[in-house]
Amino acid sequence: MDKQIQIVKEIGKTPEEQVLITNVTIGEGAFSKVYIAFYKKEFFEKKEKATKLCAKILQISNPTQLPYKQIQTEQQIMMSIQSPYVLRLLQFHQTINNIYFILEYCEDGDLTKLLKYNELNEGQVLYLFGQLSRGMLELKKQNVFHRDLKPSNILIKEGTIKIADFGLSKICDPLHISNTQVGTPYYMSPQALESKNYNLEKNDIWSAGVMLYQMLYRKFPWEIQQIETHQKLIDVIKNTTNIHFSNNFSISEDTKDLIKNMLEVEEANRFEWEEIINMNIIKESQKEEYKSQIIQMIKKYK
Repeated sequence: MDKQIQIVKEIGKTPEEQVLITNVTIGEGAFSKVYIAFYKKEFFEKKEKATKLCAKILQISNPTQLPYKQIQTEQQIMMSIQSPYVLRLLQFHQTINNIYFILEYCEDGDLTKLLKYNELNEGQVLYLFGQLSRGMLELKKQNVFHRDLKPSNILIKEGTIKIADFGLSKICDPLHISNTQVGTPYYMSPQALESKNYNLEKNDIWSAGVMLYQMLYRKFPWEIQQIETHQKLIDVIKNTTNIHFSNNFSISEDTKDLIKNMLEVEEANRFEWEEIINMNIIKESQKEEYKSQIIQMIKKYK
């Protein structure tokens, strides 16, 4: 075990539950920090071979600033969803001072990191996107809508994507109409940016469409430089009548059609997850060769 790793906290009531939290930080959010952790029993039995976990810790030093409703929703979603494409919540604990999410550890980082070090071909992109689509459809069936899909919220473990960070997610009827401006601007639909009435699934579809284009071309679908306001971003999107597909990176017409249908400015014309899942390019995308190729890519920069 690395000499720099120190155990700083132990939580869990039963021997099977007990988790050791280390001093090694691997992430940080507005209200939380994420640390490497281990099951206590396995840690003392296997040492450096023990399975790593993540401990996401939220401090309750200033309760008035903590978004308790969002935390409860995040816990509820992650405890109820059992999918190979959704990050697993293993345990949840609350003490006087802290809230603990004990999560599976994704040693391969996130999609942002994968795209930074690699240029993926169309097959590899559709392999990952097919998993994302299946995960999002499973969430939809449980009336869960993410509302903040972006590459940094898509983790990777052994060649499989894990949808993560449900801090802004909502549980509601699929027909629910929202007018709340929530998410990361470059991935929000025009309707969400304008705080107009919009369908939560169609907003997630838009976000995923931006990501799909980004995975293929390593840039946004629009000519975006420094955009200072939401209105300027809305104007750029609405003034882009045709999405540009570079000749320097050739993709199939089916994939182009998928992107166009996900990035329909008119929400009613935008695809739904069921339509995406049933496309042949998605059905045929889950090949072991793509998984192996992605695993090999990741090994080069780990």
